[in-house]
Amino acid sequence: MRNTARQSLNISIVWILLFGLFTVADAQKLNPHQSQKRNWERRQLRMAQNYQRRNEHEKAIRILEGLYKAVPGNLQYYQELLESYLHLSLIDRAENLIRRQQETDPGNPRYRIDYGQVLLKSGDTRKALQLWEEILQRHPDDVALYILVAKALSTNRMYDEAIKIYKQAYQQHPDKPFLLRELADFYRSRLQYKEALRYYVEFLRKKPENFQPIVRIVLSFRLEDEREIETLIDLMREELERSEDVIPIRILAAKVFQKFRRYEEALSIYQQLETAKSRGRYLMDFARAIQSDSLYALALRAYMDVIDRFPQSPFLWQAYQGAARCNLRLAQQQNDQSYARQAIDIIQQVRERFPNRVQIAELRILEGDIYREFFFDLDRAISAYTEVAERYKKITDIRDRALLNAGESYIMRGDLNKAWQVLQEVHSKDRKPGALYLLAKIEFYRGNYESAGNLLNQIIELQGLSGNVANDAIDLLGLLAHEEVAAQALQL
Repeated sequence: MRNTARQSLNISIVWILLFGLFTVADAQKLNPHQSQKRNWERRQLRMAQNYQRRNEHEKAIRILEGLYKAVPGNLQYYQELLESYLHLSLIDRAENLIRRQQETDPGNPRYRIDYGQVLLKSGDTRKALQLWEEILQRHPDDVALYILVAKALSTNRMYDEAIKIYKQAYQQHPDKPFLLRELADFYRSRLQYKEALRYYVEFLRKKPENFQPIVRIVLSFRLEDEREIETLIDLMREELERSEDVIPIRILAAKVFQKFRRYEEALSIYQQLETAKSRGRYLMDFARAIQSDSLYALALRAYMDVIDRFPQSPFLWQAYQGAARCNLRLAQQQNDQSYARQAIDIIQQVRERFPNRVQIAELRILEGDIYREFFFDLDRAISAYTEVAERYKKITDIRDRALLNAGESYIMRGDLNKAWQVLQEVHSKDRKPGALYLLAKIEFYRGNYESAGNLLNQIIELQGLSGNVANDAIDLLGLLAHEEVAAQALQL
C-alpha cells in the first residue's frame, strides 16, 4: 500500500511539472506582444549605447529615460542612464535616479558608491572618498564593492587611488587571485606594461591553468622604445628565475623573448621545456614562427633538435621538411653549396625513413630543384622530376608539377624536342598555363613566332589578364611583336 501511495504521489508530481511546462510554453506562444516588446527594448538599448559611444549623450538620455520609466529598477538601464547623466554633469537628475533605484533595493550599498560619483562631479572629492572608505569598512567581505569603487575612481581619472583600492582588496582577500588579474588589466589599460606584467605573472603563479589568455594579452603589449622593451625583458628574466618550476611562466617568458627578438633565450627555454611527453611541440612551434621571419639558421637548429632528440615524435616529418627547406634558404642567402648538400642529405634520410609518404614527392621535387639551381646537375634534376611524375601519376597536380620542372630543365639543357614532348603531357587546370608558357618559349627559340603567339593567347583565354602566368605571357607577346618586326625588316 505504501509503495502504491508513493507511486501515485510521484505520478501526480510528474503531471504537475508537465502541466507547468506546457503552461509556460503555451504562455510564450500566446504572448507574441511581449516578445516584440522585449525585442524593441533591446534595439532601443543598442541605439542608446551607440549614441553614448559617439558622445551624443543627450540623444541617449531620451531613449534611456523612456526605457527606465517602462521598467523601473532595471539595473542595465539604470547604469547606462547614470553614465550619461554623470557625463553631462546633470547632478540633480543623477541623484534623483540613484534615489529611485535605491528604493527598489534599499540594502544594496552599490548605490551609495554611485552617489560617491555624484559627489565627485559636484566637486566634493573629500566627501566622496570618505563615503567610499566607510562603505568598504562596513562591508569588508564584499569583493565586488572594492571593484566598483576602483572603477568609479578610474572613471574619474583618480588612477593612483584606484590602484590603492585594488591592492587593498587583494590584501583583504588573498584567496581571490582574480583581483591580481583585475589589477594587471588596470595597469595595462594605463600602458604601464612593466607593472601589468608583474601582476599577470603573479596571477599565473596562483592560477597557472589560465596561462593561454595571459600569454595572448602580454604579447599584445605595444612597446616600441628599446629602453622600455629592455626593462620589460629584465623583469621577465627576474620572474623566470623565481618561477623555474612554473611551466606556464616559463612558456610566457619564452614567448616574450621571442616577440622582442631575444631568440637565443627563447630557444633555450623551449629546449628545456621539451619532454618525452611534448616530443618537440614547443621547438616545432618556435621553428615555424622564426622560419616565416626568415631566421633560417636558428629555425634549422630547432628542427634538428627535434630530429636528434625525438626520433618517435609525431612532428618528425615536419621537422625533416623544415630542416631541408631552411638549408635551401641558407644556401640561397649565402650562396653556399654546403647548405644545399645538407638539404639533399636530409631529403635522402627522409626518403629512407618514410618511403611510402605521399609528401615525399614534394621533397623529391625540391631535391631536383637543388641539383638544378646549386650544382647545375640537370641530369639528376630531370631524374628526380621524372621519377616523381611516374610514381605519382595518379595524383594529377604532383605529376604535372614534376613534368613542368622536367620540361623547364630540358629547355635549360637545350633539348627542346624532349621538353616539348614532356610539356604536352601537362593537362591540369592550374598547371596548364605554365606548360603553355614554356611551350611558347620553345616556339620562340625555334623562330616560330606565330605559333608562340597562339600559345600565349591560350594562356590569356584561360586566366585572363590577372593570372599568375599572364604577366609573363604578356611580356613575351611584346617581345614576339618586336622579333616579328625585326624579321620582316631583314627580309626587305
